[in-house]
Amino acid sequence: MSLALADDLDATLSRRALGRVGAIIDPFTYGRGRRATALTIRIALLAVGALVIATCVAVMLWNDLGAGPLDVFIGALRSRTGLPLAVSIWITVGALTLVAWALGRRPAWAPC
Repeated sequence: MSLALADDLDATLSRRALGRVGAIIDPFTYGRGRRATALTIRIALLAVGALVIATCVAVMLWNDLGAGPLDVFIGALRSRTGLPLAVSIWITVGALTLVAWALGRRPAWAPC
């Protein structure tokens, strides 16, 4: 009898855990009414990621560790052309993305 009760308890806990996971994943799902929420989450994650990267580059420069190769290239493009920093970054990232697509590699989280 105790095994049956333990199985029922495990099933109840599993359903409850799946319900919680579903509640967490629910805003990320794409449905008619959820597209705005999902887009908002994506934009927020993009902003947080950009902030983290900018903070890491700033800390590297403050501690005299030097800049990474891409940062040096963007700085050189900026100084040679006189473009604003944001425009130089967008041009560089856009060009690298186009080169990756031309070579048949779509940019991803972790290229394999």
